[in-house]
Amino acid sequence: MKDKISVMVQTHIVHATTEPYINNEMLVRTIQSSHDKLGLEDAKYYIYIDKAMEVSYPDLFKDYYDAIKSQISNELSHINVDIVEDRQHLMRGSWWHMIDNCDTPYFLFLEHDWEFVEKIPTIDIIDKMDKYEHFNYLRFPYTYMGPGGPSHWDSHDGGYPISREEEIDLPMTKCIFYSANPHIVSTERCKEFYKPIHQQYWSDRTKGTRELEKELADIIKSDVSEIGGEETHKKWGSFIYGVWGDSNHIPPVKHLGDWCRKG
Repeated sequence: MKDKISVMVQTHIVHATTEPYINNEMLVRTIQSSHDKLGLEDAKYYIYIDKAMEVSYPDLFKDYYDAIKSQISNELSHINVDIVEDRQHLMRGSWWHMIDNCDTPYFLFLEHDWEFVEKIPTIDIIDKMDKYEHFNYLRFPYTYMGPGGPSHWDSHDGGYPISREEEIDLPMTKCIFYSANPHIVSTERCKEFYKPIHQQYWSDRTKGTRELEKELADIIKSDVSEIGGEETHKKWGSFIYGVWGDSNHIPPVKHLGDWCRKG
């Protein structure tokens, strides 16, 4: 798998009530569960720590960094994990850095507070992404596949037509929005389209938001207004794992961060 897919893991110091959460066990569960449930074997994991945390909390940052190093040695030694030392500001900067430096055709994007609970046929997904040029992004939802889900990003302005994907032989649903929820994405498409169009709108890293999907949503809504929902879907090549309207669908991931106030 190391020649096919890499893994980007974005993290930062969080706060549970008022105390900093230095020993972030969510991070371990995110890495361990994705490795096991996606069958990632020798795929390389790259941990990105938000540089803004280093600037704002230099002492806590050192403790957090040291804790992650300890977790890698003691709990994740069987997985190929490195901390990226060229730290970037915000998720946006880390995402750009991963796109620029990724040397595999695909990468899995993970924030530090997700746990995979269902098996994912990663090899089949990659084979289909190799085959179909318009299949560029696959999001793993944590809610049911019906109205109001799987992500509020798909409900902007009352929602856009979302339907089951019929051409590609995988349980997938067409979507429009690019969410930072766990997803597999084409590195080439990121380099040639997603990153350039994002930088066109958000060239100054001090502008915008802390959430990547909020910034991308503004761009995608502009596309919808100009070319319509179906053409926007084709342009972005975005899909959700699971069949829309399937009441038996089991969400493949669960969110671990609802209890915390992120800092």
